[in-house]
Parts: sequence; structure tokens; C-alpha cells
Amino acid sequence: MTTILFVLHYGGGNVIQTIPAYLQLVKARYEVDVVYLKQYPTESSSVTDLFPCDNIREVDPVELSKIMNNYDYVYKPPFLGQKGDYLKVSADKLRESDSEVRRNLKCIEHMGVEQEMLREWQEEKPDDFIDGEYITVHNGCVPDPVWEAKKYIMFPQLVTMIKQERPDLKVVCLGSKPEYIDGSIDRTTCNAKQTAYWIHNAVAHISTDTFTMHIAALVETLGIAIFTCTSWDIKNIDEEFHKTISVVHSDIPCAPCQKGYHWHPCREACMAARPVFPCQNIPPQKILDRCKQYFL
Repeated sequence: MTTILFVLHYGGGNVIQTIPAYLQLVKARYEVDVVYLKQYPTESSSVTDLFPCDNIREVDPVELSKIMNNYDYVYKPPFLGQKGDYLKVSADKLRESDSEVRRNLKCIEHMGVEQEMLREWQEEKPDDFIDGEYITVHNGCVPDPVWEAKKYIMFPQLVTMIKQERPDLKVVCLGSKPEYIDGSIDRTTCNAKQTAYWIHNAVAHISTDTFTMHIAALVETLGIAIFTCTSWDIKNIDEEFHKTISVVHSDIPCAPCQKGYHWHPCREACMAARPVFPCQNIPPQKILDRCKQYFL
């Protein structure tokens, strides 16, 4: 029996985008052990709760290096390797024009496993679930200065405009406590399974390029994704996996600053000009118009 070590790491969105590849390996009846290499504890560690695997254990880099040689293959996104040699085995199949989801699926093609967009997740109904129609919102990013440009600075104004447009539609805020959006119903600090339940049962989900956007894609809920600096045309959006997600972005010439897996040279100047980045200045009306088109 061929054995595979499946290593989850990076941010929550990265974890979610490995799910189709993992499910394909299971469907192909490989013996797969899943471990979690903790890197972004405020986001990723809880997201593993909705990963469709009953036994996920956390390992540190030292332990990981010790156990890798016990397996025939090590899958550490976005590379598949034999005895830990990730790059050599799968780099020839990967292109920067592929989304992260597609790169994950291309890795397992090396094992004769076909690409298929399978979806599965775990969720639980929160005790404080509300009645009636609602949308979920999340102004999320990893709490790190490098990623703060992903936040949408006019989210409170957008929430006010949505409530004026549809007074009967509740607006529920997800994410961490510091990400609460004024004017919304506070359901921040939910665990990953509860977050998935909120989004799965929502009329729509509006967020930045963050892990809840990928949850909305996973559970096939209509989503409006607000993109600022990160790549919506190559890396972070897959045509099939994110088929329910509609992207709104700024129209400045340097957007997206993240060109696939690289950064535009102007990024350094923008970082120095904090706290407001030019790509964050997306008119709320532009996003509201997209909401009207899709669900309002």
C-alpha cells in the first residue's frame, strides 16, 4: 500500500484549497495521514476543524522532518515529493498561470489521480443562530503588517448601504474580534465549523480575499470578494472551485500588486505610505451595485 503524508500549512485559505486534492487521494484509496504545520495560529489552526478528515495532528518542523521518510510520498502544498523532495517531482507540472487549487490537483496527477473538483467539509450549527434571511461579512486578513492592505477600509459604509437597500436582510459579521464591522450583528470568534455553517446558510457572503471567501466557494454560497492588492486573475481564484464568487477590485494600473506569486516593485512604496493603500479605495457604491446584481 502506497502511503502519503499530507501536510497542511500556511493560511486558512490555503488549507481550504487543498481539500479537492485530498478528497481525490482518498477516493483513489490511498492511505493518507494528515498533519498540520502551525504557522498562522490565529487563522489556520482553527480552519483545520472543517477539513474532511477525522484525525489531524499538529507537528513542529523538527518532528515533520523526522517522520517524512516513513512515507512513500509527502504532499506539502504546492509540491509533491518522494522522501521529502517536493520540487523535483512536481515542478514540471506547475505553472504560475494556474490557481492554487489547480496547482494542488496537478501535484496529485503525478500519482495517476485525475483532477476533479470534489467538495466536502465539516460544520456545526451555532447555539446563537438567528432566524430569517441574512448575509455574512468578514473584513479579514492575517494580523500581520505585510497583509493589512487586504482589508477593505470602507466596510462599515458598505454595511450601512446594504441595510438601507434591504432593511429586512440581517448582516452577520464573522472572523476574529478585531475584525468586527460596525453596524453588523457580531458573531466573530466562531470556530471554523460554525463559521462554515453561517456561510453555508447565508443568502450571500461578502469578504476580502481571506479564508471565509474560500469557505464560501467550498460550500457553494454566492460570494462577493473585495480584492485590493492580491491576485484575482491567477493565484487566488479558480474558475471552477470559486464559481460562486464574484470579484470586485480597484481600477488602479498597479492592481493587483501581487502578480501571481510575485510582488510589484511599487509595493515597498505603498507599505511606507500606510495606513491607507491606493488599492483599498474602492467606492462602496461599486460593491453595492454588484450586490444588487447578484442578490439584493
